[in-house]
Amino acid sequence: MKMKDMSAVILAGIMTLTMTACGSRGSSSGADSQNNSAAAETEAASMTEEPESTSKDGGYKILLASYDQSIYPGLEQKGVEAACEELGMEVTVQSPATYPDLASQVQIIETAAADGVDAIIVHPVDSEGICDTLQKAADQGIAVFVIDTQTADETGTLGFYGSNNYNLGVEAAQQMAEALNGKGEVAILAGNEAALAHYTRRDGMLDTFKEKYPDISVVDVQYDNVDALKANQMASAFILTYPNLNGMMCTGEVGLSGILSAVDEADKAGAYTIVGFDSGAATNQAIKDGSIIGSVMQSPYQMGYLSAKAAYDYLHDGREPEEYVNDTGLLFVTKDNIDTEEAQNVMYE
Repeated sequence: MKMKDMSAVILAGIMTLTMTACGSRGSSSGADSQNNSAAAETEAASMTEEPESTSKDGGYKILLASYDQSIYPGLEQKGVEAACEELGMEVTVQSPATYPDLASQVQIIETAAADGVDAIIVHPVDSEGICDTLQKAADQGIAVFVIDTQTADETGTLGFYGSNNYNLGVEAAQQMAEALNGKGEVAILAGNEAALAHYTRRDGMLDTFKEKYPDISVVDVQYDNVDALKANQMASAFILTYPNLNGMMCTGEVGLSGILSAVDEADKAGAYTIVGFDSGAATNQAIKDGSIIGSVMQSPYQMGYLSAKAAYDYLHDGREPEEYVNDTGLLFVTKDNIDTEEAQNVMYE
């Protein structure tokens, strides 16, 4: 799920980070043409022997096609790299310079497919727009796994590793409703309307309010397109337009940054109940100082790590994930539990 304004300095164009782990496919030296038949038989047998350890015999080439170069996908990258190092796979990490840039992500995947990559792990920038590209890669015999944001069509992909985004939205809505004692007006910044993760979280929020909390009215839903300036402007409009507004919530870190900055600029600290999404230095501080009641957090490292392990299992043994959707969980981090080990394992700055 997984702040933007604290991202590493964005490089022009598409940045490529190539991390090469230890290990390669096993090989045997060819027999001299003058060797006798016994030596040739020995060599043939050695070429079919299983390596002593299967943890370092991968040598498979993996592409992580990320969505931009900010903190959250950086944690996904660390997870992928850790698994690849353990299993002797080579990983190349590429992403568009800015989000969302579907054309750049498509080009990254097509180039890797042409270069003979064995598996692709993708965090889609557009849940529908990327489907044809992933299907073409699968048609070329490439194993495709999806992380964080599900694609609109599962065809051509072997598994998804990420949070159940609908449940994330449900959790956020329930926390808001409890804080408001089941009554009030709420506005939502719903991030990128084209990303399934964002609109699924939105749907979880809206359905929960409608089905369980009829006295809570969602007065507005806007899409900041994961742009900090737009998020600020939209949250400021919420404050001006709805004088009886009680709460604001979002589907991602950037939305929260816009809400916090708008509240500060309007000198309305403490006037609204605010629920955040994901982690980051500003989010974590807002939890500690009580600016927000808490934040729904995911585990991007696990998304990367488990998807890379799944890629190895498929390439090495032909094993597909038992389930297509593999939920990496959620935790609502508050001032009361922020210092626990459970919370620290999902937080980042």
